[in-house]
Amino acid sequence: MSEDGYQLMGGEEKSLRLNYEWGCLWNDIPAGFIFIVHVIGMVVVASTMGTEINFDQPDIGEQFGLMGGCVAVGALGGLLYIKVLDWCASCIIHLIMLSQFLLCAGCAAIAFSYESYPLAVIMSVLACVFLAYYCCVRNRIPFAVELIEISTKIITSAPSQIMIALLCLFFQLLWVATWAFGFLGYLHMCDNDEDMDVSAGSVFGFFISFYWGLEVCRYILYVTAAGVAACWFYQPENNLSTWNAFWRATTTSFGSICLGAFFISIIKALKAMLEAVRMEDQVEVNCAKKMAMCLIGCLLSCLETLMEYFNQFGFVYVAIYGYNYMKSCYRVVQLIKKSGFESMIQFDLTNSALFAGAVVTSLITGLVTGLIAQAGTKEMADNYVSLVFLGMFIGFFFAWIIMQILIAAINTTFVIWAEDPETMRDNRPEESLELFEAAEKFSSHFTPPPAKKSTIQGDNAQVAT
Repeated sequence: MSEDGYQLMGGEEKSLRLNYEWGCLWNDIPAGFIFIVHVIGMVVVASTMGTEINFDQPDIGEQFGLMGGCVAVGALGGLLYIKVLDWCASCIIHLIMLSQFLLCAGCAAIAFSYESYPLAVIMSVLACVFLAYYCCVRNRIPFAVELIEISTKIITSAPSQIMIALLCLFFQLLWVATWAFGFLGYLHMCDNDEDMDVSAGSVFGFFISFYWGLEVCRYILYVTAAGVAACWFYQPENNLSTWNAFWRATTTSFGSICLGAFFISIIKALKAMLEAVRMEDQVEVNCAKKMAMCLIGCLLSCLETLMEYFNQFGFVYVAIYGYNYMKSCYRVVQLIKKSGFESMIQFDLTNSALFAGAVVTSLITGLVTGLIAQAGTKEMADNYVSLVFLGMFIGFFFAWIIMQILIAAINTTFVIWAEDPETMRDNRPEESLELFEAAEKFSSHFTPPPAKKSTIQGDNAQVAT
């Protein structure tokens, strides 16, 4: 029992663990129903308004081929980076943490040299904050490395997750194409009709729709990978049933995924609207307005990070126990009470390492896109810069989607380690010992569970290690 009387590992919960029977409770059905209706509505909008788009462009085929190449490079880059991270995760995390400090310190020095003292002071303070944070968490990096190494082992033992990732990528591409037909058709309709103006409310609705579809696909992959990781710990004698985990994610837990994806999609849509306003007001110089927009953007980024944290760890409970979304978020709060801020620190360290990989993949994709554009048609060469940025965006996005497999395995490993160390010790003793040895480097609070008592069977004594 926890201090507030909530039983973290009761018999009822164990009966729900990885239960893939058809009779399981379907959670958050209204959210799933609304999402499906919304998808049907977007298909209708795309089929009606998409006719307004002019496709009479001679190199439209080359452009679609270029975007397909960007998708391939991004997905392949994400897979390769997972392997690289398994080899040198510690170096990558240390480099990222120190680069934040060095970047702010360099900006502060440049600002001082140009006598821009307010900016120099701000960047100096940020540099000190990043340096202090690095000093506080550097002894936790070995623990993050162990989480990454165990998670890559899980992915290697269940390669069928890659098939699920490619399937989710396909549906994301299909959704982007459908949404683009609808949104561009709406803009063309407003241009052709003098009595019809582009509505901010309609644009905001389109943005929510765009992100909601993408996030649902991403979290389906995430919940599937979390279920596979949980099976690796809780049922080591069984074959890892990737398709069973995918079945739960797309049926009984589909509504919960839609609900969590909707909340973070609203925040992302607000950020997109804010960025659109910034681009329209670039010429206007209004320091007060720019500062207000900067503060709002900072607030939205913080809310997005917090929402992503709750979604990532909450969906682990959805994958393991089949909880609804609100109960899974409650369990995240219980996790924070049990492990302190350790889950947040590990969330930051591991996500930073994976984010850096997505950025590297993005740069490589942009470089490849630029080389192809220069060698392509004249119109593609004229739009060289735009195509490079488009390639970078596509490469980053699809690399990040592939990495959801690793992120889910990392978070699932942490949850089981923090809440059910006895099961981890019994089923995966080697990995359990490695995690607790790494944890002892920064806290004596995390101690290994006592070893099981020896049991006698006939003339042979079997001692659990």
